[in-house]
Amino acid sequence: MIKKHLFLIPLIILFFSACFSPWQGDEGTLTLQLGPGNSGRLAVLPEEQSSLSYTITLTGPGQTITETFPAGTTAATFRLRLGTWNVTVKGRGAKPVMETYYHFPDVMLRAYGEKTIAVEGGRNISESITMFPAVEVASGDQFGIAFRNANTDGKEFVFITKDITVNSLSNGIVQSGQNIELRAEKPVRIERESKDADEDTVILSIENGGTLTLGKEGETNQYLQISGDIDGDDQNEPYATAPLIEVNAYYGGAALVMYDALIEGNTVKGFDGGGVQVENGGQFTMYGGYIEGNEVFVNDTNNNGGSGGQVWVDDGSSFKMHGGTLSGKGSEGPQAVYGAGVYIAPGGTFEKTGGVSGQVKIIYALVMAVMRSMVLLLILLKSIFVYETQPLDQKII
Repeated sequence: MIKKHLFLIPLIILFFSACFSPWQGDEGTLTLQLGPGNSGRLAVLPEEQSSLSYTITLTGPGQTITETFPAGTTAATFRLRLGTWNVTVKGRGAKPVMETYYHFPDVMLRAYGEKTIAVEGGRNISESITMFPAVEVASGDQFGIAFRNANTDGKEFVFITKDITVNSLSNGIVQSGQNIELRAEKPVRIERESKDADEDTVILSIENGGTLTLGKEGETNQYLQISGDIDGDDQNEPYATAPLIEVNAYYGGAALVMYDALIEGNTVKGFDGGGVQVENGGQFTMYGGYIEGNEVFVNDTNNNGGSGGQVWVDDGSSFKMHGGTLSGKGSEGPQAVYGAGVYIAPGGTFEKTGGVSGQVKIIYALVMAVMRSMVLLLILLKSIFVYETQPLDQKII
């Protein structure tokens, strides 16, 4: 009887070993190929490939993996759980000669790449990560130099690592051909160096042909904080005479794209736009983040300014709001004479699918007010006409 069932023993052992042994089907193999970018100034040229060491971070189903690789690495292989993984790669090397005098670290961020990858079971996946120029800045001087020396033929990343202050000589200017993504991986603030009255420093200026992206798509932590740190009022100083961010196309396209940032705390007098000013054909597209607590007041002497507490859009310019929040200071007082949230000048365009509080558009507000007044006038005239032509004992409803 026992011998008859001996053939079942191997099957039982196989069954229990399958229960308690890891099943390779719930994992996949991912090989990352690290290569140059597709721009004029490549992040990883063949001659410097051997000089960059890499830190690779993979965030996916229930875990985050970070590994470092020595200089000369061109590929890295990982065994990962099935699912979607966000991959970031940082390449570090010796600082360029041009940055020697601005107190950059000896070994600095030189290249950055990111990609979202789906890992599937039973497959060996090979993905290339395009590396772009990148730099980390920890002071106002470094901030200005990073922008002025950024790639003019392709994307470049600028990471802010500490709270910094900027002035008119160290602010961030995005020039023609530059496509800069400004990031922060922890809460940091960028403020004006001076808190004096009539402070006219624009912290970020996007000129014709330039593009600036604030934050990373999909993130909502507001690590990047751009602040005027000037909280005056219409009677008392201090106040500024410039917005925090200016998108000025002049003769070509200039674009600001905002995914995740906080733009706040600017009081402007005699000029328009407390948070973001878009003019001369500039384009501002907002997908997330906050623009709040900015104020603009009229100059008592010449009656200039006072429009667009959070965003001001000029003739021929556009603001597309697909997400994020604009708000003023609520009960603390008026945020603008015209448009506490957004002011769109005649000829400007505003497309909204997100939320705005305060006056959205003074032109719209005036049109609606006139329409309501006309409706009330017609109702009043009709009531008078009906009252005069109906019998006195008939009730007018």
